[in-house]
Amino acid sequence: MRLAHNIRILVYCRQGEDYEQVKNTLKALVPFNIEEEKIALNETLVKGEKDYEQDITISEILLTKERHVKAFLDFLNDKLNAEQKELLVRESPSRFDKDLNFFLRLDKDKLNNEQRWWITDSGNCYHIRLSIAAYPKNNEKAMEALKDIFH
Repeated sequence: MRLAHNIRILVYCRQGEDYEQVKNTLKALVPFNIEEEKIALNETLVKGEKDYEQDITISEILLTKERHVKAFLDFLNDKLNAEQKELLVRESPSRFDKDLNFFLRLDKDKLNNEQRWWITDSGNCYHIRLSIAAYPKNNEKAMEALKDIFH
């Protein structure tokens, strides 16, 4: 049973941060080699404006194939501890948008420096959007799918 249609993982890297480390950590968030699987790592440079002069590189991986999505969800489930999974399910009403996308953030410093997956509300993070597969498309079915993901 498909639990998510696609998964988007992105990170903002500000000028002065170690971009190679941030990019390598982003790639390590998926349990397979993205180059071998022919998955693009999209990079966009956003030029800073005069009040905020730092340039920012936005790096993104989009998983659309069912086997990639499933592998990522299994990996995510293994990496998060029971307390974090419970937190995500408990906070799920505020983490869904109207299209039943589920959002979570992983602490960038903990991932980059300790290889620790840790849920955060901070903006300094790796952003993950799960496009939940629910039929019929409603909150109740989305919640069931989410509970299946974080079994």
